[in-house]
This record gives sequence, structure tokens and C-alpha cells, in this order.
Amino acid sequence: MKFITLKLISQYKIIIYSCFIIASVSILSLFLYPKTELTIAIPNSTLKTIDEYGRVKKEHDKSRYYILQNKLEEKGIKLNFKAQDSDDNAKPLAEFLINNTEQIDITFSNNWGGKLTEDESKKALSLGAISVSPFSFLIKAKINNINLIKDLKGKKIAFWSSPEGKKNPVFSIGGDKAAEYSSDIFLEKLFKIAGVTAENSKLMNMWPNKSTSTDDWDILLTSTIPTKNGSLSIDADIYKALLKKEIRFLEFKDIEAAHKNLPHTKLLEIPNSLFDPENNFPSESFKTLGITTSVFARRDLDPSLVLILSEVLKEMYGKAGRFSIKNEYPNFTAIEIFEPSNVAEKYYREGESSIFRKYFPPIFSALITKLFFVLAPIFFILIPLTTFFPGALKKYFQMRINKYYEEIYSIEKILENNDITQHKTIKTRLELLDEKVRSIKFPLLQEEFVQQIFIVREHIVLIQRKLERKNNL
Repeated sequence: MKFITLKLISQYKIIIYSCFIIASVSILSLFLYPKTELTIAIPNSTLKTIDEYGRVKKEHDKSRYYILQNKLEEKGIKLNFKAQDSDDNAKPLAEFLINNTEQIDITFSNNWGGKLTEDESKKALSLGAISVSPFSFLIKAKINNINLIKDLKGKKIAFWSSPEGKKNPVFSIGGDKAAEYSSDIFLEKLFKIAGVTAENSKLMNMWPNKSTSTDDWDILLTSTIPTKNGSLSIDADIYKALLKKEIRFLEFKDIEAAHKNLPHTKLLEIPNSLFDPENNFPSESFKTLGITTSVFARRDLDPSLVLILSEVLKEMYGKAGRFSIKNEYPNFTAIEIFEPSNVAEKYYREGESSIFRKYFPPIFSALITKLFFVLAPIFFILIPLTTFFPGALKKYFQMRINKYYEEIYSIEKILENNDITQHKTIKTRLELLDEKVRSIKFPLLQEEFVQQIFIVREHIVLIQRKLERKNNL
């Protein structure tokens, strides 16, 4: 019978280590190698900027999606895009994400001040707020009786809100409640502190049309900065009317109080000429509410991908901008619907701490880091088993065998005294000793100890025979 010996393990431990490392790395690599593709949820309107190969078109190189796709590509990750089936039933992007976590990994989403259920909030994590943009209140020049938030009551208020699959428009009499994910929840909160209802004011949802300066509204609420080319929700003539001062940006006298009552917002001060210096637009500075934008990721997204995304977001949004100072973003100071990612939070606070990133590409570095954390504890067990344990076990074996020899030596000394009265005692002691030796069970036996055990048993047999001869005399 062949024994697996500790001696062999000790002699060939380098080969054992090598085989173990190769096997472990090969197997674990299959399971731990990070995904090299990510899918981001996008608005349906963004689809027109993407070509047949799934890339954002070059003419949109200023868009966040173009920059994100290219920066991730530099790090070995392909970015795919996923939009919803129709505009009529399109949900807010954060809701689209958590309802489709098997298909979608991340999305950009504004922080509108909603509050999710505990189950919903556990489906995703925040990678931080990455920017802030102004929510504007545009008022026609002829309207001069809106100075405080409460003055909105009784006015004709225009806004742009998609139905999101609702049968009854949110801001209509008997309308559905605003979704916690959408801009509707912000408008709902704003109208509440202003005392505005569908019964006491004319609420004008302009969707799906663009708001124009000729529409019959007193004040227009928009999260879009008017531009000379217009936007999805605002016609270009709004910009022209602002330049002609037929429309102006309104600063409520109690805008700071509104900010306190809507704590998810930021208070922004917009200096004159910020949007378009060439045309001195806006012509006057004003304060308004700011809405932050965050990046949300499904909760079970690979931490190595979260780290790479955090690095990219820092590169994209860590610079000074029109509404932020250098290194202000990304951050977790905004009130968000999902809790912060520990990985992202640590990266923004401490930066990259992995030494592997200095020498390897991001994806490969992530794999090495994972393997290190998985294999390191194993080696802390394997090394003692193959180095210290064999030596300790050898000493233990030798101590037991030495005790058997001491017992044999003691019995032989008594037998040499030729005291017949001790023969029965000697016989009993030999039988007990033989039983102990026979009952030795070690999981791993070294050959030298196996031989010593046989020698002990031979000694016992020899003494037993010697005892029999003495008894026969």
C-alpha cells in the first residue's frame, strides 16, 4: 500500500505551489474576469445620434455619451446603448434601469427629489453626482406680478412632461400621482410649496410640442437652457425673445427659501453673459435652483467596473465648468434616490490605491487584483500546511514513538530482574502497548515513522516470546 507522505509534500512543495497557482489562476480567471462591455440606458431622443455600428456619431463629440464611450474604449470596455420602445410609454431612465437590470448596467439621471421604496432603492447604487444645471423660470415681460413663489398660484404655467405611460396626466384634475423618478415629482413639490393646483391655476403641459414665445403662458418652467438652435422641449424663438427682452429669467425674491424647502436642489447664481458672452446672454445675473445629475449603476455591477467608471467620471467631470469648480464633482453631497457605492466613494476620496494599475491596463489590473484577494488567503493556509505543519507533525509522531520505546525499555528492565511475580504484569503491559501501536491512525504517514512503528511492534513480539520462554522454564 502506497502512502501520501508529508516528506514528499515537503520535498516537492515548489512544484505543488506552481501547479496550484496555475490551476487556481486558470479556473478563477474564467469566473473573475470582468465584463468588457457595459450597457447604458439613454433617452429615445439620443438614438438619432448613434450610427448603425452602435457608436455615437462624430458630430456629437461634445455629448456626454460620445465622451463616455470613447474614454471607456480606451480602457478596454465597449459601451452599448439601450433605449425604450416608445416615447409615449417611456419611463424615467432610473426607473428603466432598475426594471431591466439584466440588460442595463448604468444610466445618467437627474435628482428630482423622489423617494423610493426600500426594495426599489436596493436595486442600484450611485456613482455620485457628476454635474448641476439650472432649472429656469422664464417669464414674459408683460407679466409683472410674480415676485414670490406663492405668486405662481392662479397663473398660466407652462412645462414639458412626457406621459410616462400614465392614462391620466399628472397635473390635471384627478390626474395620476407623479413618479418618484421623474421631473414630475420636482414640479409636484414646487407646486405644493407655492400652493398651486390644477383647480386654482392653469397648468399647461406642452408635451410633445416645443414651447414657443407665442404660446399663451405667463411663466415657463424648464430644465433646458435656451439656445439659438432650440432643444427637444424649447423652440429657438424662446432664445430670440430672451435677447429682445420679451421674455426674461425670473429670480424669485424667496428663491433661497424655495431651495431650503427643496433640499435636493442647489442654489445657483448665474452671472450675466454666462450662456452666450457674444450676445450678453443672459443680460442680467440671477439666482435660481440647480438640479444635479448622477450616474446610477445596478447594485451587482462588478466592483472593478465600478472603479473604472469612477475613474472615467472623475476625468470627465472633475474639471471646472460653468456651474462648478475644479474637483467639485463627482461627489455624494446631493440627495439621491440610491445610496453611494463604497467603491466609488473611496476612489473619489483617496484616488487609485492599487499598485497593479501602474503597470497593467485597467481590465487586466482588475483581474489581477481580484485574483490576489482570492488567492492570498489560500496561500496563508497552504504555506503553513506545507512548511510548518509537516515539521510540527513530525515532532509529534516522534514523541509518541519515543514514549513507546520508553515503555519497551521499562518492561525489558523488569524482565531482566527474573521476578516471576511480575510476568503477569509484563504480559498485560505488552498487550496494552501492542494495542496502542496497532490503533495508531494518522491521516498522513511519513515512511520513516511507518518503519519505526513496525520496529516497535517487532520489539513487542520479541519480548513476548522471551517472556514465554521464561515462563516455560
